[in-house]
Amino acid sequence: MELYDAAKLQQEHKRLEASIEIENARPAPDDALLGALKRQKLKVKDQIVAQAT
Repeated sequence: MELYDAAKLQQEHKRLEASIEIENARPAPDDALLGALKRQKLKVKDQIVAQAT
């Protein structure tokens, strides 16, 4: 079960990273959206690290 969760978290992290890149590529990126996406990405990263320990 833990491997499944880790893979799911990695997938979510990559999805958020892609969303951030897409938003940054826009002519006028939405700073509020970028902030929210980055916070979500950090939470996922924290969960990945927590599972690894």
